[in-house]
Amino acid sequence: MNSTFNISLISIGDELCIGQTLNTNVQWMSKELVKVGANIDYHLTIKDDKAEIIKAIEFLKSSSDVILVTGGLGPTHDDITKKVLTEYFDDKLALNEKVLADLKEYFKTRGRDFLERHYEQALMPSRCKIIENKVGTAQGMLFQGDGFELLSMPGVPREMQYIMSNNFIEYIENRIKKNNHNVIVYRTLRTAGVPESTLADLIGEVGFLNGASLAFLPSYAGVKLRIGTNSENFDNAKIELDKLEKFIMDRCGKYIYSNSDENLENYLASLLLENKKTISGAESCTGGLFGAKITAMPGSSFYFNGSAVTYSNNAKIDILGVRKETISNFGAVSEECAKEMAIGSREKYKTDYAISITGIAGPDGGSESKPVGTIWIGLSSSNDTYAKKFVFTKDREVNRELSVHNAINLLVKEIEKEVGN
Repeated sequence: MNSTFNISLISIGDELCIGQTLNTNVQWMSKELVKVGANIDYHLTIKDDKAEIIKAIEFLKSSSDVILVTGGLGPTHDDITKKVLTEYFDDKLALNEKVLADLKEYFKTRGRDFLERHYEQALMPSRCKIIENKVGTAQGMLFQGDGFELLSMPGVPREMQYIMSNNFIEYIENRIKKNNHNVIVYRTLRTAGVPESTLADLIGEVGFLNGASLAFLPSYAGVKLRIGTNSENFDNAKIELDKLEKFIMDRCGKYIYSNSDENLENYLASLLLENKKTISGAESCTGGLFGAKITAMPGSSFYFNGSAVTYSNNAKIDILGVRKETISNFGAVSEECAKEMAIGSREKYKTDYAISITGIAGPDGGSESKPVGTIWIGLSSSNDTYAKKFVFTKDREVNRELSVHNAINLLVKEIEKEVGN
């Protein structure tokens, strides 16, 4: 079997290590590199420190075809990456006239002064290959090591993405093809309405993988099943992944709604658009989170008419038409109230389907009969109105997220049932 093309990532910056800045670069780079079949071996996050940079490279170089480094290329005293790499690769800094001219033009077109300290950005290692950065001042630098390459890029996400997208991802893809490296290919099956343990029981023993991989990735938005294979090419990988997907679908397909990166909101949107249906909401304990999730989708105005945030009992009565007797006799957190909220929303917004959410998000407000985490989700359509009870956790934000996810899943199941999917 041919070897894979192995890539490791080093992120440099004190702000990353202390949690001041979220490291989104490694996620973006990894996702894009996996698309061309590369194998991602390591993510290392280190401080702006010479010894740490050298130690990281020494650790990674024997197992990596390419090391990608981000951060520490600015014009200030704490940006040491360029000097450290120049010394590590036994090179020297020299004024690069083309980089200098490009920098002056960069500042001129933006109406900014070219300062003395910006000359630092035009001092480049004499033997490295310059990878142009047109959206910032720090250029990419490609160094040749003993059996590996190292590409240093700015830590600013937009600049890193420019260098990778315009130059380096295609370079990696061509190297993989030229050297007949195996490709690592993944596919994700998204599920809803089923816990991880149930999926594991349904799938059973994993002997069917035959060297491939299966990972269970649970979250509040459902469990993702990631299957992966190490194959000679993308065509062979597709054949293998198709077999694995069929095996899993035969056992738990009723819980799987997608084999792509689309989330449940995306899938709901496609159902609504395809069948020309509309939805609305009535929210209490989620405080507008359902509406926020739905309207985060482009084109949601075609199917979403609105969601009433009726946090108080009076709001439920005045805006949604919930009867006073219902709240007096059963309480706001009840099957009866959830059903009337859903009916009120569907009538108010004149939609095909309406969802309601009422519950005790916590951390206080619970009772013995209705503990924290008790949520009623109602659904109303022209064919039926019902409500379903859930008991989640003692964590307020978790309960809100789980409520919205399960509400969207109820909508999906109801629409699928009515349109015959």
